[in-house]
Amino acid sequence: MATKKQRPAAAVVHNNGHFTLTKQESHAVETTIQHWQLRHLASCLSNEIILLPRHNELQWVFIALFFFKKKQKLTMVPFLGTGVDDSIIPRPSGLNARLNCPLHPCLWMPSRREIQSEMDQQMNTLDLLFRHGYIAVAGPRGLAMVHKEDGTWQSGVFQTGSVMNNAICLWMARDEVRAFVCNNDQSIHVYNVPSMAPISVFRAPSAVNHIAVTSDGTQMLATSDTGVAYVYDIHTMTISVKIQSRLVSDESCVGCAWNDAGSMFAVTSQNGQVNVYDGQSHTMLCQLSSTEASATRRAARCIMFCRGPLDLLVYSEHVSQINIVDTRTFDQRQIMRLVPLEMDAHIAGVALSPNNDSLYVAMEDSMMELRLDLVSRRQFPSSTIPM
Repeated sequence: MATKKQRPAAAVVHNNGHFTLTKQESHAVETTIQHWQLRHLASCLSNEIILLPRHNELQWVFIALFFFKKKQKLTMVPFLGTGVDDSIIPRPSGLNARLNCPLHPCLWMPSRREIQSEMDQQMNTLDLLFRHGYIAVAGPRGLAMVHKEDGTWQSGVFQTGSVMNNAICLWMARDEVRAFVCNNDQSIHVYNVPSMAPISVFRAPSAVNHIAVTSDGTQMLATSDTGVAYVYDIHTMTISVKIQSRLVSDESCVGCAWNDAGSMFAVTSQNGQVNVYDGQSHTMLCQLSSTEASATRRAARCIMFCRGPLDLLVYSEHVSQINIVDTRTFDQRQIMRLVPLEMDAHIAGVALSPNNDSLYVAMEDSMMELRLDLVSRRQFPSSTIPM
C-alpha cells in the first residue's frame, strides 16, 4: 500500500547566534516613515553612503563624516544632498550644481535643491531602491521617480495610477534596465529606463506590497495583501507566466527577497512569520516567528539575504528588533534589540553595505550601524569540514 509522502520538517531555530561584532554605532539621522506598513526606506549607494528619506527630501548620509565630526568636534549636519557644512566643503551655487563627494572623488551627487524641487512639491517617499546606477522612488497617488546616481538624468515625476504605489523595483534584462512599479490598485507597471517608455501593465490577483527579482533576471517574487506569494517568469522582459502561488500567511505578506543564487527566497508577513522556501521546488525550508506578543509589534517587515559566502538572512520587526539567521543550517538566529526594553523605536528600513561589512538600520530619529563578523562566517565551526 502506497504511503503519503511527508514534507520534511522545518528546522528548529535556536536564538543563540552571534553574527555581529560587539561594537555598534548610533548615528543621529532622521528617517520619515510615511506609511505604517511600508518599511523599505533604506538603500546603500556604496559602502559608506546610505540613502534615506526625510520628510519630502532624499538624504545622502556619509558615514565617515560622522566619525570625522566626532574626531574634530565640529558643528555640522549629515550629508543631505549638498547639506555638508559649508565651512568644511564649499557648497556650489545654482540649481543644476553638482557636489563632488569628499570621500569618493569620482562620485557626483545630485544637489539637494534639485531633489527638493521635485520631492517637496509633489510626493513623499513610500519605497526607495538603488540598483544598476539608478535611484528609484515610489510615492502616494501613483507617483514615482527615477534618478541617475551621478545626477546627470532624472525621469521627473510620473504617475501609474490614482492610489499609492506600494513598491518599486529595478531589474536588468538583456543589458537594459526595467522599472517595476506596484500600485495598490493591483497593477504592476513595467517601464524602460531611462526612456521611461511603458512596456506593459500587469494586473495581479490582489494588491502587491513588495517584489523581488532573481539576480539572473528570470523570476519575480511578489507578496500580496491576501497572504499569498506569487512567483512569475519574467525572462521575456515582461511579466508573463505565473510559476507558483502559495498561501504563506493568514494575514498580509509584506516583504520578500531572493538570495544571490536564486536557490531560496523568503517572505515576511504581518503576523510575524518569516517563511523561507527552496527556489526550485518551492518547499518550505524554515519558518521563523517573532518573539513579540503584541499583534502590531511582532509584524515582520524588511528582509534581505547577505551576499556571497556569508549565508545570512536579515529581517526587521515592526519596532525595535532585527533578526539575523544562519541559512546554512537554519539552526541559529541572533535577535538584536536596538533600544532599551522600556522604549520602542519604529524601524524604517535595513540596508546592507555592498562589501557585506555593515548593516544599517534606519529608525525615525537615529540610524544604527552594525558590523558583521566576517571572519567567523568564513570559517568552519570545527577543525574538520562537516559532511
